[in-house]
This record gives sequence, C-alpha cells and structure tokens, in this order.
Amino acid sequence: MLPANTLSTASKVIGLALCVALLSNFLFGESLAKSRPARAWRLFSGGELQTAFMEEEPVGRHLRIAIINHVTHHYEVVLPLLHAFVNQPNTTVELFATQKGLSNFGIKPLFDALGNDTNFRTRSFSDLDRLEYTPDLAVLVTCSRDINDLPKQFTTLSSRKSPKEVLCMMHDSGEWSIPKTGYRKLVQKWIEASRINIITLSPHVNDYLTEYLPKWNMSLPLADPFAKTYAANQTRLLPAFPPVFDTTLSTHIQPFIAMQGYLESNRRNYTHILTALQQNLPLLQSFQQKYSNVSISIFGSDNNHPGRGPQSSIPKDLKPFVKFHINLPYPEYYALMSSAIGILPAFAAPEYLQSRASSSIGAAVIVGTPPIATKEIVGAYRYLDGESGEAYWTQEEGESE
Repeated sequence: MLPANTLSTASKVIGLALCVALLSNFLFGESLAKSRPARAWRLFSGGELQTAFMEEEPVGRHLRIAIINHVTHHYEVVLPLLHAFVNQPNTTVELFATQKGLSNFGIKPLFDALGNDTNFRTRSFSDLDRLEYTPDLAVLVTCSRDINDLPKQFTTLSSRKSPKEVLCMMHDSGEWSIPKTGYRKLVQKWIEASRINIITLSPHVNDYLTEYLPKWNMSLPLADPFAKTYAANQTRLLPAFPPVFDTTLSTHIQPFIAMQGYLESNRRNYTHILTALQQNLPLLQSFQQKYSNVSISIFGSDNNHPGRGPQSSIPKDLKPFVKFHINLPYPEYYALMSSAIGILPAFAAPEYLQSRASSSIGAAVIVGTPPIATKEIVGAYRYLDGESGEAYWTQEEGESE
C-alpha cells in the first residue's frame, strides 16, 4: 500500500467541464493545501460560465436555468451544479424538487449559503405544471428518473414551456441501452431536435457513452462538445463533471477507514470486507490495544430497505470494529467522513469501472479523504491523478483491501 501524496500548495487544477451546449468555458476546481497526514486534497467549485448556444445574453433579462431533481437523493450533485450557476452574473436559477428531498439529510443550510432570493430559490417539483416562463436551460440531475415525471408541456417540444436546451446527467449509462424505455424515448425526441446535451460524473462513463451511443442508434457525440451548431441526431457529450463543493471538514484525523453508499449489497461488497476483517481479527485486536477507536465506519442510507442492510449481519466478535452512521445530515456526514484515514470503494459490481459512476469516489473528492484505489479505479476515475501527484492510497497488485 503506497501512501497518497499530501499537497503542500494549491497547484493542482482539475477541469470540471460543466454544462452543456450552454457552456463554452470549463468550470475549474482547485485543490487547497492541507498540512496533515494522509490528506491529499480538497476541492471547491468556482469559475466563470458563458453560454455557447446564444451569441449574446437574452435582451433585457437574465438567463433562466431550471435545475430539476425529482428523486430524494443525489444532492451531492445538485449542490455543485447550483454553486456553479448561482454565483454567475445575469442568471436566475430555480431548483425544482420534492419537499421530502429538500428537507432530507439537513440539506437546507447548504442551500442557504448558495445565494440570495434575487437569483436563486427552491420550488416544489409540482410547480413545473404551472411554469411561468420558458427555461433557457433545464438541468435533469437524475435524468432517467426526472424525465419520466416531467409534465407533458415540458416534454412536448412544440410547447412554449418546453426548455430551449436540456442537460441530461447520466449516472448509470448502461440503463440507456434499451430503446423502449420511457426515458429513452423522451430523450430521443430532444436528440432529434438538437436540444439535448449529456454530462456524466466520471471519465470512464464518458468513454462508455462515446462508444455505445452510436451502437445503440441513440446519437453520435460531437467531436467538439462545445461546437455552437450541430446536426439532428448529434449530441454534445460534455467532459466529465466530478461533483465538488465546499463544506465544513474535520481537522482531526481518526484511526478508521470509511465505506460509503446506499446500504445495499449490489452497490458495496460488504460480505467480502467483513470476511476479510474476520480473517484479520487478531491484527485488529492488536491495533486496538495501541490505538483506540480503530474501526471501519460505514456511512450510508437505508431508506430504500430500512433495517435490511449489513448492520443486521455483523458477527459478534467484529462488532467493536464496525460502526454504522446511517442517514446522517449532510454537514455531519461530510465532516465525520473527512476525518477518516481513507475511503474504501469496495465496489460490488464491475459496472462501477465500466459504465457507472460511484458516489464513493465523489465523496472522497468532496471531503479530501483519499480513496484506496487499484490501478483499475484510477484508470476509470482519472481525475484522481492530478498535476501535483496522486490523490489516493495505492492498492498494489496482489494486495487486498
């Protein structure tokens, strides 16, 4: 296991190419120096956005952006998108979401820090039925879920309330391979009208879509994703957007490894990790004698299947070494996870290296805690390799987690 580099200066710049046909410039994230052991980096989003689909701003008004997230999660993606748009001049941004989503996990203070009522507000998802304007850009944060629930006036391209441009955030690109799904049919209409743009959360998902969008007869990605014009059935596939935003982090490293994600066995391989812990129990016990609170801490949500996660199957002798932090408010969740030595991805499916973005790698970026990464993980999530060095713990050939 090779250690992650600790950056001594704010020298690493990661291109966070944000948004869409609407954007001609990149949004850059910059690492901040941290002088503490095993802390590789911390990023925040910022930058200047310019529209690409318009020669100039709309006369006499701001650019109108509707950010839509109908699911009750993915707010770690909503926040950096909001941060990027709200802080730009001459924009009006509205977030449309369910009341449950807006009140989940203590997210409101993070919204309150974004902007003021003059250019940003949150609204109920149902308000899309009575939208008072035509959005210049609609951002579908969880595209395959959001698009099925949009009102008809929004998805009817001839409607005056249908957005001029759409940004479709694809988390799991493999789910778009089936032509007959409702969300694929709706997106296909926007593709044929040259009004939709695609963005992902990791370079490997971009690679997958570049190869498979034409094979699925879905679209042909533009060679230049920031071209101002393009033909029917072509799409802007934007460079990957690692979700980054500023949050309160811990300044005290504690002796634990973090695991993160929904508490579901098809997302994280809890069985494999618990078996490995069982096999190394004497080593854990010796560490416990030298350092208190040695543990693996599992962070996540069990909202999908309450009480049915790995917490119900921890062997008795492992319970002192396995801690659960379930459904924490976002501020506490990120602050506590930032105090870990490392984050263990423990992917349960090969798709996380092929066609699907992992929230564990995104969480590592947000909190500045290096993930424990194989060469395959680094090859997929290429933003972990920056100009100033590696931002991860290296899992060498032959090593297990």
